[in-house]
Amino acid sequence: MRSLAHQNMPHDLARSLQKLGEDLRIARKKRRLRLADLAVAASCSMDTLRRLEAGDPGVSIGVMAMVLRQFDKHSQLGTLMDAAKDIAGLQQEAARLPKRVRRPNGVTISAEQFRAEKRASQAQDHALATSGTFHPEEMLLIRPWRLRGAVPQWPENAFSEE
Repeated sequence: MRSLAHQNMPHDLARSLQKLGEDLRIARKKRRLRLADLAVAASCSMDTLRRLEAGDPGVSIGVMAMVLRQFDKHSQLGTLMDAAKDIAGLQQEAARLPKRVRRPNGVTISAEQFRAEKRASQAQDHALATSGTFHPEEMLLIRPWRLRGAVPQWPENAFSEE
């Protein structure tokens, strides 16, 4: 009996798993590894490896990690969903920020103190935008009207995939 993962798998996701399996098979063959040898090294059965190479969604992520370890690709698993590179997540987070921030009841400041805090905040954002030492997604967190005409200096490798 097939699992729900098999029954409810969208076509594009199933195709991605098949491609991953094909890529693993090609990597294994390029290294001249027999299925039996890789199964022993990954601590799984040959049947499990066949299923993985066929793109079976029922193969555990632990087996995948062990196989990737044999190809020295296991370190990339930890960066698949790197929070610093999650542009959609950063945009949603920025959208959830309050439009206004109020001081707690009973705390008041003078207009001069308020302007001084605002200028300090603007200067901080301006310095960040012109420094070129931040990742482009961080610009989503800076309010454009606080930049006071700053032109961001992007590092040369800011948009390269790592």
